[in-house]
Amino acid sequence: EFRKPEDFFHERMAVVEPANAFPNSPKLNGADSLSEKDLTPILPLKRELLELFSAEEISARLSISDDKENFYLHFEFPLSGVTGGGKNFRWTKTYPKRDLIYIDREVPVIELYPNFRRAGWKNYYLYYENYQSDAENLATDIYFVAPFNRDGNFLANRFTKKLDAFPESLIVTYNPPPYLGKAPFEVGVILLNKPQLLERNADLTWKIGVDFGTSSTMIFFAENQNPPQPLNFKPHLFQVTASGGARTQTYRHFIPSQIPARVDGSFLSIFHLLNAGDLKEILPLIDGHVFLLSSENTRVFEQFAAHIDANLKWQDDDRQRRKTAAYIKQICLQAAVEAFSNGASDIQWNFSYPTAFSQAQKISFQEICRESVENTPNFYSESKAAAYHFNKLNGKAGNFAQGAICVDIGAGTTDISVISGETPRIIYHTSIKYAARQLFKPIYDNYELFADENVLKGKFGDDTQRQAVIDADLREHSEKYLADLKFKTGKEQIKNVLQAAQFATAGLFHYLGELVKILHDYGHYREEKIPHVFVGGNGARIFKWLTGGAELDGNIYLNVLEKIFVEASGLAGYKKFNLHLSP
Repeated sequence: EFRKPEDFFHERMAVVEPANAFPNSPKLNGADSLSEKDLTPILPLKRELLELFSAEEISARLSISDDKENFYLHFEFPLSGVTGGGKNFRWTKTYPKRDLIYIDREVPVIELYPNFRRAGWKNYYLYYENYQSDAENLATDIYFVAPFNRDGNFLANRFTKKLDAFPESLIVTYNPPPYLGKAPFEVGVILLNKPQLLERNADLTWKIGVDFGTSSTMIFFAENQNPPQPLNFKPHLFQVTASGGARTQTYRHFIPSQIPARVDGSFLSIFHLLNAGDLKEILPLIDGHVFLLSSENTRVFEQFAAHIDANLKWQDDDRQRRKTAAYIKQICLQAAVEAFSNGASDIQWNFSYPTAFSQAQKISFQEICRESVENTPNFYSESKAAAYHFNKLNGKAGNFAQGAICVDIGAGTTDISVISGETPRIIYHTSIKYAARQLFKPIYDNYELFADENVLKGKFGDDTQRQAVIDADLREHSEKYLADLKFKTGKEQIKNVLQAAQFATAGLFHYLGELVKILHDYGHYREEKIPHVFVGGNGARIFKWLTGGAELDGNIYLNVLEKIFVEASGLAGYKKFNLHLSP
């Protein structure tokens, strides 16, 4: 083909504020002349140049200079020469400063996830948002981006697009203000640095365990044979634009740019639907995303309430299950990013589910998990998973020697395993839909008595959203509320609320006692002594509230639970009631 040098360059150059507006673009020779004026150029290169050169080659061959009147763009074309020996041809394009296109709107938020490359990894997401208040009309005097050689509509005030590879460059389209009477037109490109290339460590395998809960989800991981530990997600965002404070708002519609670590690695099970309509498939991060609710963003949560689900686990209609699938796919994607960013060569996936699931719910959940990890995971009932955990608690092998009941109090279900036998084994396990939502209900219904009265001033679509806001507040401030509780237990209202919660918890212990009695009467539970009781799960926090924030050992209320449990079980022969709470 015959080409003239000017075929590869736009006639005018666009500039934006501030300087260094693209922090992950290659540094060009001579670009300081623009930086000194607090400007960043959008390189006026046409698509044709990107078809011939990589971003690295372009950045090495491109330079900028200026004088009083003009900016000059220089490009070194590699030509074969008449002898075939090859020689660079330096060509210069002049851009008069009076003809520059000044794009005055604030810098849009442009991010890529994740911020690494790895052989075989094909899950990248481009996020764009310009915070235009009118969602129906395209923002003007602002620029939009699209990956080079990628079809589709990228002219939208906010979008997330899935890519199969990390883009080398982004094509920039400018939408001028209405008074110019022009349609959007391409003005150039943003070249991108290559993110880190991660190597596989053939000797490193991650085991990841996912406990998808009614109110919150917890993910743990173990490297090879090391003990498991909580998995905290990191942002792993590749920042394309220096968008300032607007970048802190990515949690509204995408991956948060800041994710505070939690000791237990948990986060609330909340899904935010982004695209309305009758979607046959809800794609993670594109059509909806995991909303990380905290006590600081409850007003935003309230704003989005009509499109938020905080009760994913127990939904049965097909649309809700699609949301559940998108939620699980996203958290598995983020967990895989953590594993691979640490060099893991392989992941072994494990999921837990409540025995209270119907057969249809169980089959649906397991299929969703298989699709999410594109692999064959292991599945454990939550009741058995709790027993495996407590059997290894504190590295002891004799936790169950006297017989035991393991209780995982979640938000929606309490999952129970009963252990008996000279070689301890699970003789019965079950799941009941009586859990933290019921135990805490008196406290939830009267939350203003314990917490800041401003916490729940918003209006929410249903009780699950109200509970989610309370859960977010409790996760961050429960220690303070419990410390204050000892000063409040003299109030009649407080007494009545705690007594109602105590009564609800006593009902659970009566059920546990009856369960042991029936199993003993049928000869399945062989011990004659009262079993040890091991309690974990989010609902285990109830004991701290019931004791008025005091220590558990020797507490009068726990003596009441002990008597109820012992009476219902019909067993005796014990010196001390052993109640063990998971840390």
